[in-house]
Amino acid sequence: MRAQPCAACGATLLLGDSAANVSCEACGAEERVPEVEALVIDRSQRGDDEERLAHLRTQLDHEWLLPASVARFGNVLPSEIPEARAMWVQLRDQLREAYDEQTALALLCVAGEIHAALPGETAEQQLARRALAEASAEVLRGASFRHKMLTNLVIGATRIGELEHAHHWLERFDPNSRELDADSAYRLSSAAIATAERRFQRVVSLLGDSLDSVPTHRSSRAFATVLQANALEKLGELPRAVDLLHARMKARHNALPMMTGIASKLPPAWATCEQSMPLAVERQLGALAGRIPSGLRTLGLLLIALSSAPLIFAAQRWGEASQLHLFAVGGAGIAVGVGLLILSRRRALRIARGCGPVMGRILALRPAGAQYDLDIVVERAGEPAVRATTRQAISERILKMKLVGASFDGFWNPEFPSYLPHMTINVSGEDAQQDPKPSAR
Repeated sequence: MRAQPCAACGATLLLGDSAANVSCEACGAEERVPEVEALVIDRSQRGDDEERLAHLRTQLDHEWLLPASVARFGNVLPSEIPEARAMWVQLRDQLREAYDEQTALALLCVAGEIHAALPGETAEQQLARRALAEASAEVLRGASFRHKMLTNLVIGATRIGELEHAHHWLERFDPNSRELDADSAYRLSSAAIATAERRFQRVVSLLGDSLDSVPTHRSSRAFATVLQANALEKLGELPRAVDLLHARMKARHNALPMMTGIASKLPPAWATCEQSMPLAVERQLGALAGRIPSGLRTLGLLLIALSSAPLIFAAQRWGEASQLHLFAVGGAGIAVGVGLLILSRRRALRIARGCGPVMGRILALRPAGAQYDLDIVVERAGEPAVRATTRQAISERILKMKLVGASFDGFWNPEFPSYLPHMTINVSGEDAQQDPKPSAR
């Protein structure tokens, strides 16, 4: 049975393959559903694998740029799903009337963001996600775009244990594509099925055993790294799994919240990166803590610098009566300064360890010296939205873009709402991102 979302309310409609008028049981709206277009993707002939991989590596910098027409939906918050769904319906209807690549890309981006925002813990919720992905795949014609939607269908089926359905969707992929985004979609989908079937050596053969050993499209790298590391961990290579996760966290500024979020949404029975993820996160938290501003740290460094002078004078007055006094004053000052640095570090680590991945949107911004105060709303799964103000340093390039209304991904501790030690702003119409640095308030 086909599954499609109701254009009016988003409820899942189960359909046959023929065109029909369908009445939604949830809201009563009627929708004309066209005859299904077979989700056919032409298969490439298999050639020299080494040559194909070398060709794929030439595409590593390629990425999908979010069209300006749908920049508002660059990161859909749960509360914004109805608005995003209405935009998806509008784009789908446009493509049914007249197909063009720019509208198709816009629909792909909006569908992907809605899919990520929808819950997927139960079979019913996964059916709603399947309906969105399947309806999107039907209207999209490009192989790369269809591969992306099919990946969502495969992973959704594996999450609820429907491996037969996952294999059914996988059969539609091109396993020998010369397009990096399509090849990565196939590898990621195959690896998800292999993970569910506990064939971890198969995961490694698909994705490689080190960072970027197999060329992977930017949009798939975080998920691929989680499956890679999980496979290595399950094969008894825990240190390599930790190194792999940490390397990805360092290589991509928003990888930490992305990967922890991905691992948390996979089935508990998979125990995804159960040991390696906490160890990699703890390793990365040291760097994250260093981004958290602290007046104590500033005061400690200043006190150490000022206390160095008496020690220098004491060394120059060797044997004089004032030498011991200078040593005592300088040594005490440095000791207090070091103590302040230790306290500052402990506080920063406490903030960092309490952080979790969040999404949000910028409501307003105001200059604050060399930085900017951002009024934001933060949303976490299953929690009420929180409004806060955070101070960030933002580059001139990003300031030229439309920031009010822009979405962001972040790593955030609700006990310290004004601190965002990690914040990636998704700005107007392209995947240009800013990873600003927080400053003391």
